[in-house]
Amino acid sequence: MQNVDNLLYDKILKLCKGKLGIVMTEIEDRCEEGQGRQAYRVVEEYYRYEAALLASSAGKDVVKLAPKNMDDLEPYVITLRHNLSTIQQTEGKAPMTMTLELVKEKLQPNGDNSPFKSLAAVFERFEADGSKNLRVLLDRLRLAASSYKVK
Repeated sequence: MQNVDNLLYDKILKLCKGKLGIVMTEIEDRCEEGQGRQAYRVVEEYYRYEAALLASSAGKDVVKLAPKNMDDLEPYVITLRHNLSTIQQTEGKAPMTMTLELVKEKLQPNGDNSPFKSLAAVFERFEADGSKNLRVLLDRLRLAASSYKVK
């Protein structure tokens, strides 16, 4: 077993050189030479921490995103999907219900001066269908954005 530990330790350090200097330093501080399984745990901790930061950052972006007009709608939908995917991959699930409410709040037309008044039909149909699926709404919004650009 010691041979496996030694080999694992050497391989992890070789992989960490250059790109992952921070992790390599942490391994050298916390592990003695030849402790491959402990070195692996250090790498695993580092990436779990990084994943949490990534998900947190994506979550903040979801809340901050706000298109100003119809021209911004398609990039908004694409970025929103990307951030939700990032959260899903790192956390195991994404806050779909909260995000659905945020999207409605930011895009539902409120009055004749709204830059999103052409989306009224999209939201009416979504509500009429009784759907609570964020992906369905995002598909419809992206289609509306594409139709808007064609006009």
